Amino acid sequence: MSLIEKIVDDVVKVQETILSTIKRYRQISFDVSHWDDLREVKSRIRTHPRQSKEVLDLYRESAVSHCDIIKSLTSTIEPIDEPYMENLQTPAVIELLYELDPGFRRSSDLLVKAIENSQDIIAEEAMKRRAGAYGPTWIVDYVATPGSLLNLFAKILRGIKIDRLHKWTFYTCVSAARITSYCMMFGSKLDGSLKAGGGFQKAIDEEVSILKKMWIEPLKTQEEILSGIGFKSFDAGVYMKKFKKDMEDVVSSAAEKDVHYANIALVPTWGAGDFHHIGQSTYNICKDDMAMAIFEAVSKVLISTLNRGIKDKKIEGHFIPVSDITAAAAAYILRMDGFSSNMVLDLMLKRFYNLSSRRSNPLAEDLIPEFLDFLARGERIVERAPLGCGGKVGKLEIDFSPIIENEVIQSPEKYSFPANPLTARFSSLMKFADDPFHLESDPSLAVLLTNLIALNPDKPILPLSRCKGCSLSRAIPSRCKHCLSGRSI
Repeated sequence: MSLIEKIVDDVVKVQETILSTIKRYRQISFDVSHWDDLREVKSRIRTHPRQSKEVLDLYRESAVSHCDIIKSLTSTIEPIDEPYMENLQTPAVIELLYELDPGFRRSSDLLVKAIENSQDIIAEEAMKRRAGAYGPTWIVDYVATPGSLLNLFAKILRGIKIDRLHKWTFYTCVSAARITSYCMMFGSKLDGSLKAGGGFQKAIDEEVSILKKMWIEPLKTQEEILSGIGFKSFDAGVYMKKFKKDMEDVVSSAAEKDVHYANIALVPTWGAGDFHHIGQSTYNICKDDMAMAIFEAVSKVLISTLNRGIKDKKIEGHFIPVSDITAAAAAYILRMDGFSSNMVLDLMLKRFYNLSSRRSNPLAEDLIPEFLDFLARGERIVERAPLGCGGKVGKLEIDFSPIIENEVIQSPEKYSFPANPLTARFSSLMKFADDPFHLESDPSLAVLLTNLIALNPDKPILPLSRCKGCSLSRAIPSRCKHCLSGRSI
């Protein structure tokens, strides 16, 4: 099996497993045993001769450890706790790196000192986020968009002399890897203190304090954060201590083989954290037959297109356009009832400012910007040439037949008022707006990117300074002057 065939096989198997699991269990209550098939698929992923075994070990061992530990602690996960399942790995891995490399610990101490000396920057960004000054934001965006934690830390570390390897690791840990759950909660300490009447300086001090603590004592801080928000599905402290013990050898081996610390921090989050895409909240969404049909059709568009691309030798290079294919499928469904990405952008922007005028900006992670970008990217691919790509990504033609042949999607009159079912498909599609990674397929992207990291283990995978051409810039062009994407960080 060639390298590209191997990577496609990994992506397809992960997506097929998630799809079959959700279809099988969506009408019953979630049990952690429902992860068994995905655990098996992940544990069996092979290493190609051109790939780093240590990188794929990080992925495989974190998946097995995660499932086994949680099985020993609980039989189910409360829906409200699901988002934090991918914030439990990086604190443990970072503490292991501290123990392995005193130089990395010293760089972390410099970061903490820089945070302490950046009260003005932190105060300004927290208040802007609270007031909704940037419009909708994605706090853990993978590039330095306005309102993101990566943008904030790029400003904090500007001009600070820290080892480039370590600095890039810090950036990864406040975006994709998430060193604690506070990465999704930035500004909440300030907001809570102001509402409690503590005064502005006290509010700033509390915000600065938590940003420092999550680097000084990652595990202890994460445990305190989860306790403070009422996480109750299992003992998170016990999980993290066991996970740290389980990962000692593979983290040490990866560091010895010069795997970039950013990748060592990130891969276990993908191996373990993305199991939460099989859970009670996903089952609840997919109890709606139209929503289930949309998830299934988008998944099958991805699977069919990749399999056809391998057969016809139409996939160029090693990067497989997973999110481009799923985005095109979602946009195809959006257009079936006369909706466009610009309509959704307008709707979500008005909703954001209306909500902000009623109360301070919601401080939890908001994935709406990613959903808007997802639809807009897909629309460009679906659109006929020369305005768009004519349903192709490079030479790879997207197979939309799973949508065209899906009986539920093609029969909206059975799931709405039969005389004029104008929004049945749109309303079900919008159930995925709060977490577009269900459709974009985070687990499939994760196994793809892990495979790519394994080809170049000493280089960080995330394009942290790349401009993503975000949809919101069309409506709020002033955001661009606050953005650090496309600039050196």
